[in-house]
Amino acid sequence: MDREQAKTILSAWRPGVDDPAGHAALEEALALMERDPELAEWFAAQQEEDDAIRAGLRSIEPPPGLRDAILAQAKTIDFPAERPSAPSVLARWAAIAACAVLAGLAGLAVYVSQLPQQIDSRYLAAELPRLDKKHAHSFESPTGDLEAIRSWLAAHGGPSDFQIPPGLANRGAIGCEVASVEGAKVSILCFPIAGGEPVHLYIVARNRLTTPPPEGAPVIATRDSAVLASWSAGDLSYFLSGRDSAAELQRFL
Repeated sequence: MDREQAKTILSAWRPGVDDPAGHAALEEALALMERDPELAEWFAAQQEEDDAIRAGLRSIEPPPGLRDAILAQAKTIDFPAERPSAPSVLARWAAIAACAVLAGLAGLAVYVSQLPQQIDSRYLAAELPRLDKKHAHSFESPTGDLEAIRSWLAAHGGPSDFQIPPGLANRGAIGCEVASVEGAKVSILCFPIAGGEPVHLYIVARNRLTTPPPEGAPVIATRDSAVLASWSAGDLSYFLSGRDSAAELQRFL
């Protein structure tokens, strides 16, 4: 884990509230902060900013009668019979926004709760190698039947209205699956490459990323032993990974 990944994770951690035990990524980020004075200084400054924001929010006086007006339109729902599993540290922000309605910040919370939960694109990029390391894809088409693949992905909640890069079109067999990263559904397409490692295309809704890749020509970067190209088109963002050189990956775009 590098410093930027640690910042992404630590920015959602609430000391004294969230127990890091059992959260491997958070524990690793905390261990890195103990060894990295610059990261520790950044985190201390973040905590000061968070305290100032909380103080500012608490000072807001909602309009008279706003709480009653919202509750008058509220719907009653039954609680589930079984208690759901505890949400991840990052996913908890949506719940915090919902609770703010009853705390007097109703108007703001309603707006926030209607927005899709976003994740940092750098965090998503760091998670990609974990998603396909076994190449055990749930659905495979020996002929690369895109309509069958789109139907399967859509049925499992993944983005399906995507465009295949020209260099990967008509290559035959395609494996696919749907993964989830902090609640964001990611469609994964695996393209076997003769004489080399498979190439994987990841597709996620663009509005799920805080800073989606730019439109137009893909941006290519090398991370550890992998090469990653990223771009956005329409409502989707794309990530293409391989383990060859940037020049080799370029021929698939």
